Amino acid sequence: MNKIIKCLVATSLMLIFAGCGTLPQVKAQERIFPPLALEFLAEYDLPLQEFANTPVGGLSGITYDRQTNRFFAVSDDRSNLAPARFYTLDLEIAEQANQQIGIKNIKIEDVTFLRDAEGKTYSPGTIDPEGIALSPQGSLYISSEGSPQLNIPPGIFEFDKNTGKLKQGLRIPQRYLPDPTG
Repeated sequence: MNKIIKCLVATSLMLIFAGCGTLPQVKAQERIFPPLALEFLAEYDLPLQEFANTPVGGLSGITYDRQTNRFFAVSDDRSNLAPARFYTLDLEIAEQANQQIGIKNIKIEDVTFLRDAEGKTYSPGTIDPEGIALSPQGSLYISSEGSPQLNIPPGIFEFDKNTGKLKQGLRIPQRYLPDPTG
């Protein structure tokens, strides 16, 4: 009799706890993709210039750090004109004459050279920087599109935002790598 009562109590408790734990059904899209909008504000052409003995140009990727209110832009120079690098930018936003928000000025604050794991800048033609993204940890991910003709492999690399030193490279699955035979 005691065994039957214990079994009934245990079963009842399991059913009660199972009923308390139900969660509303939420689709993955509702959790992962908050409603965001992107609005084109303006364009801004940087004048031909040098900064810290590097030619500023060929900026192929940009990312924003809301903690510091700064942008980081990667140059697609393959270390041919100066070491592979990214720039720290301060954008001055202002209301224009037509009462729309626009970019008033872009100030280049710093240049950071990309460095390999040993702390050396990349030799010419060994990296082909194209894209840049800020990680939640504050490091920068920079993609290299590579060039099979120049024997530059594609890659995604994590760099220290302050020193430019390589932290790690992410493995690219073989199916995404170019066929060396053409």
